[in-house]
Amino acid sequence: MTNTIDSIQDISNGDVIAELDDEGVLLTTFNRPEQMNALNQTLGLGLGAALKFASEEDSVRAMVITGSGRAFCAGAEISGDRTPAESGEAPSDAAPTVSRHERLVHHNRSVQTALGFIKSDVPIIGAINGATAGAGFGMAMACDVRIAGKSARMGPIFFKRGIVSDYGVLWFLPRVVGSAKAFEVMYHSDVMPSEKLLEMGLVNRVVEDDDLLTEALAYARKVAAGPPLAASEIRRLLHSSLDATGSAEQWLIQEWNAQASLLKTTDAKEGFRSFVERRDPDFRGY
Repeated sequence: MTNTIDSIQDISNGDVIAELDDEGVLLTTFNRPEQMNALNQTLGLGLGAALKFASEEDSVRAMVITGSGRAFCAGAEISGDRTPAESGEAPSDAAPTVSRHERLVHHNRSVQTALGFIKSDVPIIGAINGATAGAGFGMAMACDVRIAGKSARMGPIFFKRGIVSDYGVLWFLPRVVGSAKAFEVMYHSDVMPSEKLLEMGLVNRVVEDDDLLTEALAYARKVAAGPPLAASEIRRLLHSSLDATGSAEQWLIQEWNAQASLLKTTDAKEGFRSFVERRDPDFRGY
């Protein structure tokens, strides 16, 4: 049995559908199939609301993100008379008087969405179907695990548009594939087929298209059956371990503090007890 989260559907005007099942998996679907799930304001707001809901509701143990129709998310919405490059002030032919860094415009929704992925308290699984590019590529890289359908095609495309990236691409990408491959992917900038995505390490595995959602939900339910407090700490510690700030000693202290706290929980006692008693654990989240 699934329960549709009406508040998320209302915020996004139906561009994002979020359904929570009895096993604690929040299935979040981009729902603009006619537009290849291109990112517009309401889709972005809906995704942000879904990420927030997943972190705040104890009943959510894992999250799956996918797209309806033939795409996961084909990038930012571009119309014939308006592109992302034309969303601000008109460019000037005059020589700039400030540095390149100061001329950059920061889009708050991009920042907040990427932070929503990073700060999430639940594991996030990407079920990557069809076309995925630009901002959609960033959202895919932000997922903890990416399972792709055979027809999936994915790439950053930013370099070909004369821009860098958004939605955290340059933060997530080297953490997924390492810096050497990250440079290659960004400079290459092409959309790649699923076989190449797997070879590059951009997805964890590739499955038949018809099996994609079933496989992603099965994986998420397996994770959701695990200890939620430990899952949250694993996410936090993995992200912090890859951050350039701080020393190894500081990070190791963080890791041990988290471990010491978890060892005091009922879930930890249940984990060890179930192992001794040779049965499946029943984790409660406290």
